Amino acid sequence: MWAALTEMLLLKTAAIKLGVSEDKECCNNFIPTGIFTMSFQYMSTKCQKSTIIPFEDLRVFLKFAAVAVCDSSFLSFFDVRDNPPHIFACVSAVGNILRKLVQDLRINFSFSNAETDAYSGMNDECVVVLNEFHYLMEFVQSVDEGKIYLEPEIFDGLRNVVSGLGRCELVNGWILVSHLGWRPQALSKTNIFPPIQQIPLEILRNEADMLLKYISKLNLLGVASKIQFEENWVIFLSVINLYVDETFQLQIVTTGLRALSMMLQQSIKIKWSFPFVSEQMRTCSLKIDFTMEEVEPELCRKIGIRHLTLNTQRQFENDHGIDVNSCIRFLTDLYSQWLQNPQGKMPLHLLSEVIQSIVIMAEYFEDVSQYSWMYETLLEIHKSLDKEDEILWPHLMYGLFYSAAKITLEDDAVANLVTTLESSQIHPSANISNVSVQCALVYLQSHPDCLPVVNAILPYVLKRTQLDEMTSDSETHCLKVWKLLLFVWIHGPSEGLCAPDIEQDTLRNILTVLSPLNKVFVSVRLLVLKALQLKIENGAMKPDVKKTITKVTLETLRTPNVCIFFQAVKLYLTIFYDDFKDYIDKSDLDAEVLMPMAERADVLFQHLRSKTKCHNQIVSKVLPLVISDFLPPSEILNRVIAEFLAPSQNCPELVAPTVAQVFEKAKRRPKEAALVREWILASLPNFLSNANISRAMWSLTLFFIGVSSSPDVFCLLPFAQLRRNPSQVQELFVHAAIDFYMSLDEKKKAMFRKLVNEGPSHSDEKKEKKPYGFLFRVLDNLDLEQGQWAVDRVSDNNM
Repeated sequence: MWAALTEMLLLKTAAIKLGVSEDKECCNNFIPTGIFTMSFQYMSTKCQKSTIIPFEDLRVFLKFAAVAVCDSSFLSFFDVRDNPPHIFACVSAVGNILRKLVQDLRINFSFSNAETDAYSGMNDECVVVLNEFHYLMEFVQSVDEGKIYLEPEIFDGLRNVVSGLGRCELVNGWILVSHLGWRPQALSKTNIFPPIQQIPLEILRNEADMLLKYISKLNLLGVASKIQFEENWVIFLSVINLYVDETFQLQIVTTGLRALSMMLQQSIKIKWSFPFVSEQMRTCSLKIDFTMEEVEPELCRKIGIRHLTLNTQRQFENDHGIDVNSCIRFLTDLYSQWLQNPQGKMPLHLLSEVIQSIVIMAEYFEDVSQYSWMYETLLEIHKSLDKEDEILWPHLMYGLFYSAAKITLEDDAVANLVTTLESSQIHPSANISNVSVQCALVYLQSHPDCLPVVNAILPYVLKRTQLDEMTSDSETHCLKVWKLLLFVWIHGPSEGLCAPDIEQDTLRNILTVLSPLNKVFVSVRLLVLKALQLKIENGAMKPDVKKTITKVTLETLRTPNVCIFFQAVKLYLTIFYDDFKDYIDKSDLDAEVLMPMAERADVLFQHLRSKTKCHNQIVSKVLPLVISDFLPPSEILNRVIAEFLAPSQNCPELVAPTVAQVFEKAKRRPKEAALVREWILASLPNFLSNANISRAMWSLTLFFIGVSSSPDVFCLLPFAQLRRNPSQVQELFVHAAIDFYMSLDEKKKAMFRKLVNEGPSHSDEKKEKKPYGFLFRVLDNLDLEQGQWAVDRVSDNNM
């Protein structure tokens, strides 16, 4: 249920983004809030009563709950001040689940340090829920800080649920200020969740520890509204304005600067998209991504390719309608005043924070003049520094190259950037030498054909991507160097390079990385596989290189690592679509095309029975897609059914979607649909004599439904794929068999009845053998003239 509700909520969110108006009259707008709350209570009770934590159910529940609590309609319902029982129940349930996790997993976490003084005098129920939420936040922050460990898949869901519930105004305001050691006046025990008074600004302006804890809570919970964003924005502006005071505390001002940047990043999300060279390959790529999204490992999601693409486009998600331009304009004016202050130089630590804040703000710039201001400001700072500071310099360099990439520079200005780039590569400080790679990449993303920058950095990255260099390098820097090399390989100039054999040198390094014999970071292998996929999608790979990459991909598919296997399947599928894109949805294909196409598909079939269930699950997702787009049922039917019925196939439920796809495609072609029916009728004796009656009955159910011409019956196919238990499939089997029987002519009906009658002994009392006898008796009582089922004429005890 939770999985289905999660998908529906995601569908609702997608529909609203596409312009479908939200129903404001419905208080919860989608799922009854009572059911939502009961889900929390049910999961809490199940965890407490279970000897072992039901982790699988808990993962599905947390995923559902995390999506639901982010839904605006739930938040508005929970914010009803006079009716808080639902938020009480949800917070209490999550607290009970956490206690069970801590107890069973023996996590070193205490539930005895609540800040009860902050809530004294409040309603008792309110105190309980706020204390419980305090524990939840302390636990999440402890995991974030690395003090304790919880399985990421469970923790990510728990963190999102806590963050979502914490955005409710009833909880949010009180939790944020609970550690400040103050209480509002005239609290009444009858006043549930009294309104929050103005936050005591003086405490935040003078107590660094208090400010840090406040920011930490705000970072977890986020802002719930535009008003809350504006209130906190004013608070942090007041904090950083202490810089004009001679007695200011450096730590408080720098912390305030970080808080302003954090609020921008948290409240206004940026989504990046990039165009494809070919619209046809774009469609194929999106189809592959959508199909495989459900089984994509988390590590694969984290390895992004935005820095490998050109012409990336930003899209802001500003849910609270915040005036971003006004916020940025105010900060740029303030920083200009600080940097022009004639009274003395800014402390280096504070200057470093200002530069980092400018770099973060630049992600939200929308006007070229803003980038010009940034470039000129950072260039002045660069000229004024006496020496290269190890902490400040990397941020300054990156900001310079980032802003320079967005504006048009004269040749001498570009030459100065190249000089800075070359000197940084040989700098004794690793922080400064490593940032040169980022600087070159961010500049080349806007100017990919800039030969001076490419030639200045290319020898360095070619050397650092060799195996002996990678083994002594950090994973983070290794990824950055590979991103730059792959970007130049995909988008860079082809002539005038200082390394004339860059194609061969890069390919040699790629093959070295993908070889299972070499010890390389998994993240680097994933990045390389994604870059190869991108180069193919852009149509930029030469035929001989593509042939080599196809061979390497086939070898990579043998890996036991699920993450690498997933990305290799994705690359293999991209090559498949690129090679046969002209034959998508084509009928009457020549044998010269069908043969290599079937051979490529057979590679995927081979991996359905190898390695782990995770590997099989990945392949089972893509096979129906390949069959749907390319292979006619007549060519693939025997291979699919043979795989489905193979005794060595331990996961037939994973092959079932592929079978369903073959049948669905066959229905669109009358001749092939008739062929499938003939095959089922001819194979019926083999099914009826199969010793594993449960599996045979389930398989026949899928086949009968799959070839049905009745929409009411065919729509049951997804349901039947997931039901292998005999008690669940028996009735479905009988009805599907009747539907199949009614589609036959008189001669074949007689054959069908004879085969069923000659099946396993109907007098056998074993429950699993009864469906065949029951089916035969139903056929005897079937009113052929009206075509209606007479199941009710057979006593239920015969089942």
